Amino acid sequence: MNNYPNGPQQPYQLQGPYTQYPPQQPGYPPQGQYTLPPSGYPQQPPVQPPKKKSRKGLIIAGILIGAVVLCGVIATGSNSNTGTKVDTTASSNAVSSSDSGHKDNTSSQQAPTPTPTPTPKPADKFNVEVKSLTVKSVGGKYRYFFDVRNHDTKLFEGSAYISLYNAKSQTSLGGEAFDTTTPIHPTYGTTVYFDINTGPPSVHGEYGITLFKYIIRIKGQQVNSGEGEINDGPV
Repeated sequence: MNNYPNGPQQPYQLQGPYTQYPPQQPGYPPQGQYTLPPSGYPQQPPVQPPKKKSRKGLIIAGILIGAVVLCGVIATGSNSNTGTKVDTTASSNAVSSSDSGHKDNTSSQQAPTPTPTPTPKPADKFNVEVKSLTVKSVGGKYRYFFDVRNHDTKLFEGSAYISLYNAKSQTSLGGEAFDTTTPIHPTYGTTVYFDINTGPPSVHGEYGITLFKYIIRIKGQQVNSGEGEINDGPV
């Protein structure tokens, strides 16, 4: 302590053996320096930072795992396809066997022989004839009369179809069918007629009707036929 307040002040002097800082304590190295521990203590290796795992190893491992899984999938699919083929073949063989058995059964069972259709026997000729009688003008048309006569020994029940022609054409210029209403006895006959627009040659010259044809049928079968000249009588 300064006993003189007005005099110059002196710096404070530390008392004792320490001047500014206390001496270094044993076991603590100076600031900024590291010293090995005393020889009586075991030395510890410095702590190293943890190593980072390599991404390359992970990629390779992933590739290997994927390859193994892919091989398993392929093997499974191959086995499934093989099984399908075997099943399909077996089914085909079964169907073929069934068809073969069906064919054998069919061949063993002979189909019935079809009954041949009998050929219709030609009808016996029936002696019925047609004869031109005359031609008349009626209402602007020309009426042709014919006699249908039974010259056979049996009763006639059937029809007579009569058609007309001229010397210029082979096509019929008119015709009509007549059915018997009552049987015609042998040697008996009936008179029939029909009208057309064309007259005989005495009216229409070379275009006039000169010829007739007839067909006799019994129950639809032809039993006689013939032709003759038109009787160009007075009109």
